Amino acid sequence: MLWKLYFSQYHLLSIYLSFYPAFLRLYRAYKSKYLIYISYIVKQNINNLKDVEGLSFDCNYLIKKEKVMAHKKAKNTENIYKIMWNISMQLEELQSTNQYDVDALLYSLSYQIKQLNFFYKELLQKQGQGDANKTYYNLRPNPSEHQLIYVSLGRGFPKELYDGHWCYLLKDCGTKFLVIPTTSIKESSSKEDEAYYYDVEEGNGEISRLRFDEVRMVDKMRVMIKDKPYRNIKTAREIIERKFIHFLNFSMCKVDTKAE
Repeated sequence: MLWKLYFSQYHLLSIYLSFYPAFLRLYRAYKSKYLIYISYIVKQNINNLKDVEGLSFDCNYLIKKEKVMAHKKAKNTENIYKIMWNISMQLEELQSTNQYDVDALLYSLSYQIKQLNFFYKELLQKQGQGDANKTYYNLRPNPSEHQLIYVSLGRGFPKELYDGHWCYLLKDCGTKFLVIPTTSIKESSSKEDEAYYYDVEEGNGEISRLRFDEVRMVDKMRVMIKDKPYRNIKTAREIIERKFIHFLNFSMCKVDTKAE
């Protein structure tokens, strides 16, 4: 009986050592929240574990599969309400500082979700047959380059312009626009950052400040046209482009200029 006990312990130790690398990988996968995949492993392989060699083979196979699936996390598996609860707690903490407009952040997020629902629930089925890559949002009328358009920039980080702003349409890229956000000029406006902006005249004679340091690419869906007709710019387009290129100050990779 004693030798059987030793043999059983040795057998269990062998199984444990064979399992250990796989268990370690599975534990890491669990910590990474790949719970669906772990459930799949248990269900599909629990009846295939017959001997030590078989166990080792199955584990190696699963480890390879786990590496592949780790990069293909399933979409829409998280609990929305649980995550939103955590976000609500963080928003309350941010609100308690009395330094940030949490209401505006919520309105901005609500607007973006509304636009996403329109694209994925209505436009996607109507125009793209379920393929987002073949679905396009069009503006009617479409703005022209060298015009001002009103853009919902959303809420970013503290030093970024946010919410709705008139923007100079620098380049129409089809589904997206390269824009330069503008700001109004106030008596309190700083003159320390003159290298980062340029003042232009609109068609109605008003002056707007192009913020070169806020240039960005935006989706057409960010453009708001209701009660926000496009504005014309009187300042010559060539002057604005020249000022913008000067602001970028790109290195042109100057090489040896000696004659060959």
